[in-house]
Amino acid sequence: MVDTISQALQQVRWGDISHAEALTALYSGIEQPVTRARSAASLRHAAQRDGACYWLGDIPHKDGVFLAPNLWEPTRALSVAQSHPKGPDHAIRWRAKMADRKVVGTLATIGVEIDDVPLEEQAARLDELAYLTGRWPSLVIMSGDPREGSPGKSLHAFWALKQGAQLDDWRRAVDLLIGLLGADTACRNPGRAWRAPSKRGKERVQTTIWAEPSAHELPALLADLERVAEDRGIETEVEAETGKASRARISTGINYAAGWLAPQTEVTAADGRRYRLDVWPEHLDEEVRCWAPTERGLVRSSGERRDQPGATLRIDERTGQAVVACHIEQVLYRPERPLDPALASPPLPPPEMPYLGEVELDERVVVMRCDTGTGKTQTLAEQTAPSRTGRPRITISPRVAISRDVARRYGATCYLDVEGDISLTHDPDVVVTINSVRRLYAPPGSAPTLVLEESEQLAQSLFGGTIPQTGEGSAVEVLDVLCGLAEQADRIICADAFAGEATAALLDVLAPGEARQTIVLGRARPAPVTVWDERLAMLDALEARLAAGERAIVASATKSAAEDLARAMRDKGYRVRCYTSDTDESERQDLADVHRWWSDEYADLVVYSPAISAGVSYDPPEGRFDVAAMLAPLVDGVDWTTCAQMLDRARKPGEVWLWVPEVEEPLGVPTVRHIRERRAAEWRASVQTYAASHGFDVELPQVRDDQAERGLLDIAVAVEHARACRQSDRRADLVRYLEARGAPVAYSHEQRERLREALREARAKRLAEYGQRVEDAETLSPGDLKQLERQGAWSAEEVATLRRQELLERYGRIDAELASADHSDTVWRQTRELVRAGLVVDGHTRAAAGKDLDGVESGVRSSVRARVARALGDVLLVRTVLGDEQLARILDPIRAPAKGEQGRAVMRDDLSRDSELPGLRWTPSAWDADELAREYRYQLRRHGISSRLARVSPTALAEDPQRWLGRTLNRWGLATHRQRERVEVETGAGRVDRSQRRSVYRLDLPRWRERCALAQRRAVSERGHTPRRVWDSALISSRRGSVIFPGETCETLSDFCPTSGFSIEEEPRMWDSQPPDWRLEAADLEAESLWSDQGPPR
Repeated sequence: MVDTISQALQQVRWGDISHAEALTALYSGIEQPVTRARSAASLRHAAQRDGACYWLGDIPHKDGVFLAPNLWEPTRALSVAQSHPKGPDHAIRWRAKMADRKVVGTLATIGVEIDDVPLEEQAARLDELAYLTGRWPSLVIMSGDPREGSPGKSLHAFWALKQGAQLDDWRRAVDLLIGLLGADTACRNPGRAWRAPSKRGKERVQTTIWAEPSAHELPALLADLERVAEDRGIETEVEAETGKASRARISTGINYAAGWLAPQTEVTAADGRRYRLDVWPEHLDEEVRCWAPTERGLVRSSGERRDQPGATLRIDERTGQAVVACHIEQVLYRPERPLDPALASPPLPPPEMPYLGEVELDERVVVMRCDTGTGKTQTLAEQTAPSRTGRPRITISPRVAISRDVARRYGATCYLDVEGDISLTHDPDVVVTINSVRRLYAPPGSAPTLVLEESEQLAQSLFGGTIPQTGEGSAVEVLDVLCGLAEQADRIICADAFAGEATAALLDVLAPGEARQTIVLGRARPAPVTVWDERLAMLDALEARLAAGERAIVASATKSAAEDLARAMRDKGYRVRCYTSDTDESERQDLADVHRWWSDEYADLVVYSPAISAGVSYDPPEGRFDVAAMLAPLVDGVDWTTCAQMLDRARKPGEVWLWVPEVEEPLGVPTVRHIRERRAAEWRASVQTYAASHGFDVELPQVRDDQAERGLLDIAVAVEHARACRQSDRRADLVRYLEARGAPVAYSHEQRERLREALREARAKRLAEYGQRVEDAETLSPGDLKQLERQGAWSAEEVATLRRQELLERYGRIDAELASADHSDTVWRQTRELVRAGLVVDGHTRAAAGKDLDGVESGVRSSVRARVARALGDVLLVRTVLGDEQLARILDPIRAPAKGEQGRAVMRDDLSRDSELPGLRWTPSAWDADELAREYRYQLRRHGISSRLARVSPTALAEDPQRWLGRTLNRWGLATHRQRERVEVETGAGRVDRSQRRSVYRLDLPRWRERCALAQRRAVSERGHTPRRVWDSALISSRRGSVIFPGETCETLSDFCPTSGFSIEEEPRMWDSQPPDWRLEAADLEAESLWSDQGPPR
């Protein structure tokens, strides 16, 4: 008989406690039948008995037997297993795709593993905790018994739980045990597999040394752990026992559960200060101890008020919010998200009169937040018509398609039908896009009605698309014209179904301080809504509906997903009409008459991307779609309002299906204050860059600081804040929007993958065809190219011709593979970042700054992006993690002297040249993450870079250095390889454990070579040299390589700069004299087989 775990470690031997006895102790708190999950049949049997299952089996390449002790819910586990391509029995046997909490139905136990001290010390820690809490483990196992000649170095301790344990309480208890025992943080996964008790493998002997069949009520266990943690000071213990990673976790709340507090909640700090949560950022310079403003954060389980604070108050670097990390509850509390006005429940019209009808316009400024399909446009067309008001009407929209549609419905003149300036004297009712407002002339005293269609998009369009940020026709000039029109206007009407923060900011500039009338009307949506967990399951069900003769319309948040789905369904024989920004102009003509081309006579399935999120409505008296579906992966720029608006292109469908990925917790929304401070930091950094690029010692440029410039900055802040709010939890917000309009919502958890291969093949075929089309297109002469660009309304072949020309200008080469890879400009964005990093380390500040210099000179704060500061931040991160030598080797092929004055370098330490291959291998597990973060923070401050501007914050780097290093390298277009290698660990008594593995990373050298080669032409032009235009180079083959001429410039840095000795080209180049007609010469050369892999003709 043993009384302590330390005694058990000395006295209990292999075989003293059987496997069955161990399982009895482990599941002593479970009332339902418990069986082993061996196959699909065993899961079905357990489901019939209302039972639960544990998994016991082997893990590939690991000696020993393993147990997943928390119990699977049989039906759910079977559903997951059936989705495996090799069948459910394979999935169950090998626990494939079943290793996380998705399949766990009953939390039967809490387990921890201690492995950082000898076994005797581990046992002593467990004994001490048991004495302090009065709660002994139910089961303790040796991961390997050295007394039996087995490798192993840790004790696995389990506390059996009574039925009904909740996941949040379970996680809090695990985190407290980790902090008190110094245990492995990987224990937080409820689905984890552990060493099975009283089992042995080839060498591994897993001895059970302690088995007590006593189960614990989780709330009571949790209270005892919290009491001990508070009495002993969990932060002090964690700092002393669990090392740097756990210190960061406890201090900052990393991996804590998410919680939410009202922004007006008051929080009291240990020093006595007391402010509202949303006010604390103004008074907080560094983290402080505080009391969490919750019941458990303020009061002990005994009912006594806590006299010591058990939480940390700090500023979240990403959002600027004050957050409270409660170490007692293991919850990270953030302020609740700001309320989106468009999510408020609107009044719904009676069924007999579902339209807006005549409205009283009481104020000069009116906001109409009325759903699509409520007759908003018809009301405006009638009530604001010049024939009725006696005043001219100006309607401004964000897009050409919307302008065309509004002009048709208003019976107004579209600006596209008028050449030159547009005077209200001759055209009293006109519709224009926002980037053409400078063509308008409103005579003094005309007092027009100003209608702003889609006002949210209108505000957003000031910061992208066709409106430049500097120069002629810039956003500040457009806004200045808008202010002039608004000042003259008799009435200003903003019409947008989702009018919110951006609309309000726009009106603050156009009509500051004026009262506003808001008209709100919703549209009833009786169609049932199904929210799908799995994309492939929804698409599989959609294909089944099509096979049954039904029709569907699918809105896709991305162009690629729309094109892949359309291709896959066409291959299956369905009639598909697909519309994206790449759609042939002849097919886009369908949008002028969708009631015909989307009818059952021509289409089984209609698919479209955000290119037609507005300006198109399908609402026929019959022939409606049976299903309207939304595919909305989490991509930047697509928020819940975009999804709702895209769904409304087809009115009154039979059903609505949604696939929007669920987020575990909403994304943090930066505060308006934080956005303003970041914008101010961008301006300061850009001014400093401007001064450095000109060699100034003082920062001369000043802000323009007039109404339009200040207003543009305010609108930019509002647009960014609104976008962050609306992207933070797209799924929940979209469902809330539909439920507020009466839609019944159901959820589908089906898992099917039948269409996976078809979609993958469709994508591969689509990209291959696109790439080949670009490769085979003709390289035009300058005159032909200009004529084609002016023509507009291009066919697919003409689009390929233009794209070919663009890629040749970018890279100096073209082939189908490159065209496919850069289909969405991903390669080009990465190339520009890689080249900018090279410019920064070479001290070429003027070239690296780019358009920021124009923005500073114009004095418009919203136009700068602090490009140099951000690029320098990336360089400093890589330098901090990998070191000077490897950074120099990575960037060496794109470094060279520049032509012309470049000003002063912004990087304080020179980086030497190193032309060796970057062959570094690194092991993240050996890094001191806290030390890396401290050095990175120091380098940012040393170079004057605000943490708000760095793409990676020091706090984030401390959490996961490899993740953020990988993302930074990927931003440069580079990739890494990971491999697992065995490591030898001494376990005592002269034994070595060779079963453990660690991750080792290295740079992908072929990818590095390829991207450096692609960056050559950009690096040449950015350094002030002039590469020849592609038509002058007589490019006679669509394959890799280039044709240059003696004495002329070419595409590689080594040709311009003798000091750049690195040659990256992988294929030979060809020299010849310039022909009078290069296309004829090209044909002659090909006919004579002079173009070959053997080099230039001699």
